[in-house]
Amino acid sequence: ISQVARANALARSLRMDEALALLDAVLEKGPDELSALKTRARLRRLHGDPGAALRDVERYLTHRAQDVAFLDLKADLLDILQRPHEARRVRDAAAA
Repeated sequence: ISQVARANALARSLRMDEALALLDAVLEKGPDELSALKTRARLRRLHGDPGAALRDVERYLTHRAQDVAFLDLKADLLDILQRPHEARRVRDAAAA
């Protein structure tokens, strides 16, 4: 079982802090481990840390700029952070 899959299992068991710590360790070793970035971004959002989630999403998008699901997540996070004009630009770009 991969570390990312283990983190997902921990999160499903509501052991969010452990899941995030595991993903942090994975990303320390491999800063551009895309599956870990995706998972940590989603978990950070669920854990109530939209700023940290946005940083992960932006980092992920430097590698996969056309990932529509993550462009949508970025726009949602910008809305949560009360940055609606930026959110609208991201949505417009994703739709283009």
